[in-house]
Amino acid sequence: MCSICRESSAKSILLPHLAYTFRWEDPDPDDQETVVTLSLGDLGESTELVITQRAFATEGRRALHEQGWTESLDRLQELMSPGASGER
Repeated sequence: MCSICRESSAKSILLPHLAYTFRWEDPDPDDQETVVTLSLGDLGESTELVITQRAFATEGRRALHEQGWTESLDRLQELMSPGASGER
């Protein structure tokens, strides 16, 4: 079961948001623990995903995480596109 879904006997119920703390296992000196929140919004035929992560010690660390989230979400969009094979 995924961490943002709760199974019931009739259907899956999407939770409105998920929050967790993040810290690199071997942190850079500029790293600190951050809070990541993923929120889901019903847009009728689609679902909006909003990700927030804060607070960062430096602008450089924030930019690194933004790049990582952007690349990950771009890959997810590719996998969710019609006809995507999921093979790499």
